[in-house]
Amino acid sequence: MNCNNQWLKYLILLIISGFLSVFSYAQKSQFDLAQLKQIKNYKSFQLENGLTVLLLNNNDSTQFFIRAYTNLPKYVAKNNRLPLAIDNEIRNLKGFLLPSNWTVQSLSELDIKPDQDENGFYATCGSERLDTSLFFFSELFQKPVIESIVIEKAKRNILTRSDSISKLPEDKIDKITKSIIYGLDHPILKKYNPVEINGVSREIYLDFYNRFYKPNNSFLIVIGKITEDSLRILANKNLGQWKKKEIVESNYKLIPIEEPKIVFFDTIPTGETNIKILFPFALYPYTFDSEKAELLSLLFQKVLTEKLITQMKLAKKIDARFESDKITGNYQLNVKLEKDSLNLVIQAIIESISDLKAGKFPIDDLNLAKKQIVDDFKNHETNDSYLSWLIINTERSNLSKDYYADFIESITAVDQAGIQTFTAKYLNYNTALFQIPGHWYQSLNEFIKLCKQFRIELYQLDGQIKKVIPKGFNGFSVVDNYVTAIGGIDNIQKIKDVSIKYGAIYELATGNNLFVDGQMLHKSEDKYFEESRMIRPKKDTVFLNQEVFDGSLGFDSSMQQKKILKDLDLELLKYKSPFVPEIKYKEWGFKANLVKADTLNGSYVWVVVLDNPAKQKMVDFYDVDKGLRLKRNIEDQAYFNKRVIEYSKYQRNEEKEILYPFLKIITTNDAVIRMLIREVDYKTKLNKKLFEIVQ
Repeated sequence: MNCNNQWLKYLILLIISGFLSVFSYAQKSQFDLAQLKQIKNYKSFQLENGLTVLLLNNNDSTQFFIRAYTNLPKYVAKNNRLPLAIDNEIRNLKGFLLPSNWTVQSLSELDIKPDQDENGFYATCGSERLDTSLFFFSELFQKPVIESIVIEKAKRNILTRSDSISKLPEDKIDKITKSIIYGLDHPILKKYNPVEINGVSREIYLDFYNRFYKPNNSFLIVIGKITEDSLRILANKNLGQWKKKEIVESNYKLIPIEEPKIVFFDTIPTGETNIKILFPFALYPYTFDSEKAELLSLLFQKVLTEKLITQMKLAKKIDARFESDKITGNYQLNVKLEKDSLNLVIQAIIESISDLKAGKFPIDDLNLAKKQIVDDFKNHETNDSYLSWLIINTERSNLSKDYYADFIESITAVDQAGIQTFTAKYLNYNTALFQIPGHWYQSLNEFIKLCKQFRIELYQLDGQIKKVIPKGFNGFSVVDNYVTAIGGIDNIQKIKDVSIKYGAIYELATGNNLFVDGQMLHKSEDKYFEESRMIRPKKDTVFLNQEVFDGSLGFDSSMQQKKILKDLDLELLKYKSPFVPEIKYKEWGFKANLVKADTLNGSYVWVVVLDNPAKQKMVDFYDVDKGLRLKRNIEDQAYFNKRVIEYSKYQRNEEKEILYPFLKIITTNDAVIRMLIREVDYKTKLNKKLFEIVQ
């Protein structure tokens, strides 16, 4: 018979049998609990070649139902990943060709009615045709007829889907987030290009089929009236010669999340912020009671909906789902925001998890969730096709035989303690990833609150990290970033002597100007010397000032007086002694409080309030991206004055190691001082005698 004609006739037969099947089922109840209860009585045994044979004796002596299923690995070596993807696609395509020596007519005459779904081949046959049907299934397993046209259709579907989805920003965001959990080599992250897909020939696919479709990872279930011994004999006769072969399965390791993390993307591809939370919970292989876990999912959604949508009005939609395919293994929660209040929403999620763990939730919500799960479960027809799959899934997932049979009772019996157990097992925000698309700079103040609990990473759409706000980021973190930005602690500590020469214009509120010429000297062991000459034009008047700190004592000299400094005056002079005072702030007992993010002259800045033991208060403004200090407001009690310093024109030394502000504008109540740095010398050795104080 011509193959195409055979295929056409078989399709017509399938359509007719499908119609009759639908009509027949329409006469039956959608759900039959008594029928479901029978599955706990199934028997299981293995042939010597590893084939798992399952038997459910339903006392029906008129016909048998047979299903075949092969449990393919979910994670394979790179050279088999694309053939595996093609195989998964073929499984979902309807229709199949018959092995040689079998025709639609011959099967019809034998009253054998084969069919196929995503879970494998199945068929019904009269009781006297079981032996023949098992032989037919052995040929389906071992001699598949897979035409090139079917493989090409599967390849086109993969290519179309991959091409359309991979270009979407939200798909890139999801893949980057999952790569943090599973690594870049994980199959869920694989993108196939046309050359790779088109390179899979029929021969390559059949080689994959022959490697992975083996008895030791396959199941055969028979539903009907027959003894276990009789079925064992028939199964061995027809399938016992199928050769066993080791199934090579590659392994992967879940990358541990050591601290709660926010993965941020500076874009909103859908036009609104959608917080997605991934709770990774398992390594492969594992047993996952996904249906029962959905009860927790529904309850979690109800609790969050009441809190975030009804009460706080911060969200507009909440949905969640478990990915339980042994590859991704995570629980996802999605919260579509009504307004950008990241911290409030995330805190509400964390609080809700804590409430579930503590058993604090409305019992009515739990009862509604249980009803929805049970109703969804009852939505299946308890026919042989569905029951056979439940039995196979029980075996392949290592579930108890009672799992599906008693599913309704076990769901109904879930109480407060059960939910607490589920929550503790699956929902741990400390090992979760919070994926947020949004606006980075506009969210900086939210990050200040969130970084108390989270590490925040800004990713580009190519998967590269652009910026990081570590967990515990605070005022001292900003100061440390400043030290890093101007050269780093190692480069700064290598410098022993520094000479800084400067000039300044002293603009008085009266309109008169003074000119200042000065030099600051920093020596190792925190010794400091400054000398300045203030010149009044046209009057030939010079005011000479000196400050000296020898590491412990301080001295101040001016035209008015000379004195040894004590108390607050000495403390303030000590703060000038290091070339970069910021490296000593913690040692000196400074307090640094990161109060907010703001803008300054078009730049985004962190605003840090510093208090020190000298009762001096400073408000610093640091560039968020560059880390440099742009401005400082100072208020101290020692001199009862206030001043503002603006820093600009940062330049590096010849070795390109140290960055220093060469222009400082100091504003007080009665003057503006414009200080220009003329020279910063790191090489000249300074005279020790300049730093000596004689009492």
